[in-house]
Amino acid sequence: MRALQLQRHGGGPVLTLASDPVPTRGEVLVEVSHCAVAVGERLVSSGARQEYTLMVESFSYPHTLGFQGVGTIAAVGAGVSRERLGQPVTVNGVLGCGECEQCRRGAENHCHAHALLGLDSGYPGAMAELVAVPARNAHPWPRRLHASLAPFVSELATMAHVVRRIECGPGDTVAIMGAGQTGLFGVAAAKIAGADRVISLDADPHRLDFARRLGADTTIDVREADPVSAVRELTGEGVSRSIEVVGSTQTVAQTARMLAPRGIGALVGTQPGIVLDFPDYEHVMAKEISLRGCLGKTNHDYARALSWVAQGRVDLSVLPVAIFALERFQDAWRAAARPSGPRVVIQIKDGP
Repeated sequence: MRALQLQRHGGGPVLTLASDPVPTRGEVLVEVSHCAVAVGERLVSSGARQEYTLMVESFSYPHTLGFQGVGTIAAVGAGVSRERLGQPVTVNGVLGCGECEQCRRGAENHCHAHALLGLDSGYPGAMAELVAVPARNAHPWPRRLHASLAPFVSELATMAHVVRRIECGPGDTVAIMGAGQTGLFGVAAAKIAGADRVISLDADPHRLDFARRLGADTTIDVREADPVSAVRELTGEGVSRSIEVVGSTQTVAQTARMLAPRGIGALVGTQPGIVLDFPDYEHVMAKEISLRGCLGKTNHDYARALSWVAQGRVDLSVLPVAIFALERFQDAWRAAARPSGPRVVIQIKDGP
């Protein structure tokens, strides 16, 4: 099969021929139609991170990239119903062993063997004509929707996990720091969860426009106003829920400071070098503020996000997508590096 692989550390992807994967017990073989180019692939392929989980001693080459794939089930392993053959699916790239205590309680993101498809070298990814994944991670994709939209479900599922972690619901006012793709889906997830008011903050007016299109009640351009002061001016004491997706020392502190008494903040951003810096510690302690880490998503969150899409509760079509043929992967990589460009998706073959 054809696959985009890394041949060496920091060498960038190469289109090559690789052996066809064979599904083992509990797995399905997916014939891939589309796969997104996400931040993780670019970090690993550039050499900025040798492996996404930083377990560098276990990384080996060649390695097939691809975290967010969609396609059709072409074969099934032992223990998987043959009725799934021909089913269009989108893949949750957060993998667990399926057997440990964390997996049994639906917390695959905390499995002792937690890994990311295509970003950890033991798990060849979906930037290939075929990929083998656990059957539980292959979720039915609605045939009426174009396959190029499926990679968006990964970010939406992350935010489905976040709103569940911070118990977001009716009566809440939510501030979301960052309106990149993950932050935009935070807007949608908070509105679906029933939040009374959602405030989106970013320095890019185009992103803020998309936030409004996905349901944000108010947007704040952080180039024109201090985020904390602006949120407090709008809400009085602050918001009951806040979500940080930028990943910087400054924005983490701002996310905490804009919370009202007994507010709950979600820490989602994963950029390196973040330091918890709270010079106003008393604000966090005396007002009983809670900060909760949020890691990835579970299959439950993925299925929940997918149901929102299937029900039309989130309109993925409002977001721009740029589709590149597999042979144009180098153009796709360059396009994905543009700060405010469209979501870049590689088309492996015609979609389901």
